[in-house]
Amino acid sequence: MKSFWITYAFCFVSTVLLTLITQDLIISSAWSLLLSLAVYLFFDVWYFEEDEEKNEADGEEKYIAILTIKH
Repeated sequence: MKSFWITYAFCFVSTVLLTLITQDLIISSAWSLLLSLAVYLFFDVWYFEEDEEKNEADGEEKYIAILTIKH
């Protein structure tokens, strides 16, 4: 979920900056979405994958019950 919020912030900031530079919102948004996809893939696949490997080495699994369904 961290990679989503990082990408969301990056997309917003890059759209604003590119709009100020190019004065065209549609082109700026398109480029920002493409760049944000690259940022998302970077953080989701490469960066946070290393954190998961460290957590798996600990051997502890933690679960949180968000919803309980009773029959």
